[in-house]
Amino acid sequence: MKRQKTFFWVICLLVVVVSVAIGMTACSTQDDPLNMEVAHNSDYEALNSALDNYTTSFFKKNESSVKSRSWKHFWTSVKADYAGLSATGGTVFCISTSRKKWKELRMQEQQDSIQAALTPAQVRMINNEIIRLHILYQSEGSIGALHNMAILNLLLKDKFEYSTTQELVESTKNSLASLGVNVANVDVAKTVQKVDKFFEEDYSDDTNVMYDRLIAKYPAKKEELKVLKGYIANVQQLNTQQDIKNFTEGYLAIIRGAAIPVSSINSIESNIQLAPASYELWEQIDGYMNQE
Repeated sequence: MKRQKTFFWVICLLVVVVSVAIGMTACSTQDDPLNMEVAHNSDYEALNSALDNYTTSFFKKNESSVKSRSWKHFWTSVKADYAGLSATGGTVFCISTSRKKWKELRMQEQQDSIQAALTPAQVRMINNEIIRLHILYQSEGSIGALHNMAILNLLLKDKFEYSTTQELVESTKNSLASLGVNVANVDVAKTVQKVDKFFEEDYSDDTNVMYDRLIAKYPAKKEELKVLKGYIANVQQLNTQQDIKNFTEGYLAIIRGAAIPVSSINSIESNIQLAPASYELWEQIDGYMNQE
């Protein structure tokens, strides 16, 4: 009996020793911070290389469209939108940065004239579009749909124009709330400070400068921001909604198949999806403002 007990404890000890050894080996090979960082960077390098190859191929196939493009000034609103989401991930924030840049573009014009210029048919069309976007947001959680329905909702109300950043953020928050979006946790005062600080410290019409600033400010998001920078730098060279849509779909397909963390894929995808939606929105509003 004594020998059996001794054998039992020896076996237990061996199990413990082997378990510890396996655990130590796993930690040394898989969880070593340096090894993980190298693998992490390598995965992003592979992704960026694939995206560069795709972009080169896409632009070559669409060379005539790219060469014939004319710069559309509202791309700066799209970039303020897109980079605002890159910086904070906040919906009220990125909508506000986009609207603030739009006002800067239209500073010399009477923005409130847009509402007076809308025909009854256009008002009905906008209302129907808001309903469609609301359904899309509820079913898919699309931030692009949320963004566009909030601004179109403002377009039909008396607060499309604003005088201060405070009014800008408040009207954006109220628009979302009126559409049934939960914005109870949005601190207006803090968001106002962030919006003003974004334009003082981060925003630049030069995409490279702007994203270099964001990377310096948010080093933990460096690799994600480099992917986002590459996308917006290239997509703004396109000139039609269809080209932008086609380019974006191919870009996202590569990102979804990348060997980077799923959380990063989701974050990058959400941010990229905002750009085509923002472009479509501001092109639509620009058309209303320029109609005879």
